[in-house]
Amino acid sequence: MSPPEPLPDTTTPRGSPLPGPTEAGQTSTEEALPSTVQPATRSVDQRVTGEGNQVIGQNDGTAIAKVEGDVHIHPPAPPSAAPLETYFGVPYQRNRFFTGRVEILKRLQQQLHQDGAVAINQIQAIRGLGGMGKTQTAVEYAYRSYEGDSRPYDWVLWVRADTEANLISDFAGLATQLRLPAAHLKPEEQIPAVQQWLATHDRWLLIFDNADTPEWLQPFLAGRYQGCVLLTSRADVFDHVGIANPLPLDVLTDQEAVDFLFQRVGRDPTAPEQQAAIELATDLGNLPLALEQAGAFILRQKLSFQTYLSTYRKRRLQQLEKVKPQTGQYPASVLTTWSLNLQAVETANAA
Repeated sequence: MSPPEPLPDTTTPRGSPLPGPTEAGQTSTEEALPSTVQPATRSVDQRVTGEGNQVIGQNDGTAIAKVEGDVHIHPPAPPSAAPLETYFGVPYQRNRFFTGRVEILKRLQQQLHQDGAVAINQIQAIRGLGGMGKTQTAVEYAYRSYEGDSRPYDWVLWVRADTEANLISDFAGLATQLRLPAAHLKPEEQIPAVQQWLATHDRWLLIFDNADTPEWLQPFLAGRYQGCVLLTSRADVFDHVGIANPLPLDVLTDQEAVDFLFQRVGRDPTAPEQQAAIELATDLGNLPLALEQAGAFILRQKLSFQTYLSTYRKRRLQQLEKVKPQTGQYPASVLTTWSLNLQAVETANAA
């Protein structure tokens, strides 16, 4: 390829407009550049202009490069922002109706962080069937751990792991959230940059939500990290990511279930309603998702627990499905969740 031709000596008077684009979206160098274009004062992205292309000027921060007889105008690279000293990336609001789970929250604190120091076991999982409130428990743990001056984490990061596509996209997207220099690069270039950041920083919590296929996480967790990792998952085995004893999450206790119902509808317990709430919670198996759907319907329809219980016992799931979950970040209703749970059990038994 012959070297680019030098610019013509003639110039256009100051204030003349830049020549218009051709059909190819480019500007011909046969027309003179405005005299407002000054010599280049910084480097231009050579991936775009090519090593053999001549940088001929810069106007208002826009580099103008001569490429084989045509003038291409390229926007400058985005300025690098200062690194974040703290960041809270949980995509959900805190659930003001969160009830119970005292023991599992305590165990998470002990196993991931103790007395402000990183524990030996830096990765843990909350496991259980759908509708148990795994995501909601992780959300509550994240909020509690980020509060106050004595918080154990300066960065709380969240990655959806329900599909491989979401896993890759969200993990790479951490480069943007953390304002890393690789933020403007492609995902395959952002991922190692995020991994490098995780390896060189501490006091962070990374939550992989709905990680029902733990082996997908293995490439992302390669190497040595100084922070803490928490998974929510329906899986039973986590040897791919080095978790020997995940924390099981079961239904609420009887008292927690009743407390949740009264808190959800914003009422104080009375004797008749207390008994109806106890029976309703029992009929719903103390399942958090089912309690949320029932509470949301009772609140909207201004029903008593006694009235709802009577109707539910006649119609069962048909009654429960009238209102979808409104809080708690449940991705599906009870009917859908129970169907998925049955499929999981059948698959496990077949294996």
